[in-house]
Amino acid sequence: MQLMSRDPCILAVDDEAFILDILVDDLTDAGYKVVRADNGPQAIQTLGELEYCDAIVLDRMMPGMDGIAVLHTLKANPEYKNIPVILQTADGQYEHIEESMKAGVYCYLVKPYNEKVLISAIQSAIKSSRKHEPAN
Repeated sequence: MQLMSRDPCILAVDDEAFILDILVDDLTDAGYKVVRADNGPQAIQTLGELEYCDAIVLDRMMPGMDGIAVLHTLKANPEYKNIPVILQTADGQYEHIEESMKAGVYCYLVKPYNEKVLISAIQSAIKSSRKHEPAN
């Protein structure tokens, strides 16, 4: 199988089960393979277990290791630094958006967001992610 023809895989991370269920349903309905994680440490562990990941949809506000800490961890790791991260959060404060952008977030979505906007961001993120893959 060629790398480009594989099904896109998205890691969805949110500490609120209800929100995570909606996110997973939306992405699955759009045809994506989705892997879930309930918190930051689980997201990093799960990512290490995946064969590949095209994009991450990450909640910003989580107890313990929040989305920004996860983002910093990912960007510091050569294996994960090019995976686009879409941060989704109820926090629309300018300072937090700016902090996230400086930390390397691909896209910042404020809840409640439109499902079509999420899918559009995912499509763009996957194109970006696959530009960084080695050619076969």
